[in-house]
Amino acid sequence: MTSTLIAAAASVFWGGTGATITAEQPTGHVATVHCRNELTQSMSITEGEISINGLTVQVRVYHQPGDQPDRFEVSPPEGYIAIPRYIYVNEHETEEIRIFEIEGMVAG
Repeated sequence: MTSTLIAAAASVFWGGTGATITAEQPTGHVATVHCRNELTQSMSITEGEISINGLTVQVRVYHQPGDQPDRFEVSPPEGYIAIPRYIYVNEHETEEIRIFEIEGMVAG
């Protein structure tokens, strides 16, 4: 497997598979990471950073062979939490991970 790191931007893509970030205030969470999976030609691990409004999150994608779902992991900076922290996305689909500010969360 190879690993590729891409610099911070509002979106990051590797051959059609990638992620974008959008601001979501005042919806309860500060941002949504939209994870898109498209068929790629190799098994690899790719990494990048996406940013919006001063918030930068790390995105790591574990590309799987063929039409197997890819795993997307999102790591926000200190003071924030990703829910869920990772997801599996089927080919040609988009799923979401929400970013919350820890200070604004209420314990249930």
